[in-house]
Amino acid sequence: MYNFTDTVSKGTIGLPKEAINIDGFFLDKEINSFQTLSVYGRESLSVDMDSYSIAQRHGIKVRNKRLKERRLTVKFHINAKDTTEYYDAIKKLKRHLYKEEPLIIFFSDEPDLYYEGNLAAINDFDTNYVKATGSFEIICPQPYKYHANSKQSVAQNGKINLDSNFPLRIRNIEFPAFTSTSTTLKIGIGDYTMNFTGLPTLTAKVLKIDFEKLSIYLGNQEITSYLNIMSDFGNIRIKDGDKITMSLVTTKQIIVDVEVYDL
Repeated sequence: MYNFTDTVSKGTIGLPKEAINIDGFFLDKEINSFQTLSVYGRESLSVDMDSYSIAQRHGIKVRNKRLKERRLTVKFHINAKDTTEYYDAIKKLKRHLYKEEPLIIFFSDEPDLYYEGNLAAINDFDTNYVKATGSFEIICPQPYKYHANSKQSVAQNGKINLDSNFPLRIRNIEFPAFTSTSTTLKIGIGDYTMNFTGLPTLTAKVLKIDFEKLSIYLGNQEITSYLNIMSDFGNIRIKDGDKITMSLVTTKQIIVDVEVYDL
């Protein structure tokens, strides 16, 4: 449990150290009389194991294991001046927390890391007229803290530096504008190779591979159909130390946006 100790964070004046931000809005600023008190679950980690025991042997054998979802519990206080402000605060709280799309969540003492989750519950309040203490729970299906700033520049044949022990998903790669009369192109991403044939003229156009939309663009023109690859390139992952290569020579930097996360 993160115990609330003062009302001013190190980086954001006037906010609790663990003030919660939902989709770009600090609840402590958006809702009059609302104050974050404490948060539980930010550093928790739960592992689900499939195991079995062997007769006459100590312990167990683990077949496989996986990280379970993360649960965040936020305790808050409402100190309204009257019933109108009190019920207005409750209404705004529910509007911020319950949405069709997953919530993007970060805390004022870690603004560069965010979670993705959904409201699981707003628990009963301990209330005294216009003052109340309550809590709400958010379930993060993936138990990760994502890095908000995940872009990096690398030279051709340069190594990617990732502070992670896991292969990570690539959001997009942007190759600088280059000129060539070649209609073929080979791109290497770690152990993966992407081959293009029959391309239009490569004249001072930026090449962008969007792994989230499974689309490839040369300037404004989509060229996904020119890719020769048997598997879904959306499944490509990148590891620390992997190289980004291209059959055409460029001295400009390649921009790589990777979904970097911590546990």
